[in-house]
Amino acid sequence: MKKKILTMAIALMSIGITNTVMAQVTATASATASATIITPISIAKAVDMNFGAIGTDGTLGSVLLPAEAQASRDETGGAFLPATTGTVKAAQFTISGENSYTYTITIPIGDHT
Repeated sequence: MKKKILTMAIALMSIGITNTVMAQVTATASATASATIITPISIAKAVDMNFGAIGTDGTLGSVLLPAEAQASRDETGGAFLPATTGTVKAAQFTISGENSYTYTITIPIGDHT
């Protein structure tokens, strides 16, 4: 008889333990996310560079064309500027991007070949 009571007690305890194991807790939360997409900087050529007419005496020389719109050229060495200048234009670019943002454009210094 004692064995039956002990077996029943163990069986009832097993049922009680399995009931507590099946309990679950669920929690949820939400948040709002936002972003501002900034228009990237763009650079487009507006006017091609043109050095105009250049002459040479057969030795090395150079012609400097400043970035100003109405640039006047300077020659050195064996390069010379004939009386007929041709079409002389500094290059021009259109730069655009997001309003109220600062962009830095760096132009290399020195001779470029």
